[in-house]
Amino acid sequence: MGILDKIFPVDWFHLDPEYFPQDTRSLFTAADVLQYGILPLGKKHARAGEGKQILNVGFVNPGNKKARIFVQGFVSGNKEFRKYRAYRLKIEEFLLILQEIYELFPALFLQQPVSVCPDVVLYLEQLKKEKEQAELNKML
Repeated sequence: MGILDKIFPVDWFHLDPEYFPQDTRSLFTAADVLQYGILPLGKKHARAGEGKQILNVGFVNPGNKKARIFVQGFVSGNKEFRKYRAYRLKIEEFLLILQEIYELFPALFLQQPVSVCPDVVLYLEQLKKEKEQAELNKML
């Protein structure tokens, strides 16, 4: 259990491109997905008499206040949903969905003048450092 699990107790959501929902994948723009580190994970039908549905949303960092405000605003302005349910995403799986579903590749979007979720940027920078260190160790 990590420190964020105590502060933001949300369930983990496992992502697989093969099962990524078709019906909600276009709810957020690619720019929104990148900027906030969020993915629409499907909708849950409301109980009888409640009418509107619940939107399941995955967050790379559920503690990202800007992302939560964005999603809340989206849900509030959408007649189809009454609320959203937050899930945590592994960054590795988030990046896999970006590549296979949205055709967004880190090497490309990091070079573009777009806003990228800080947690994703930090993760990619750490990967780059680890790769460079591994190459350096091979030389020694």
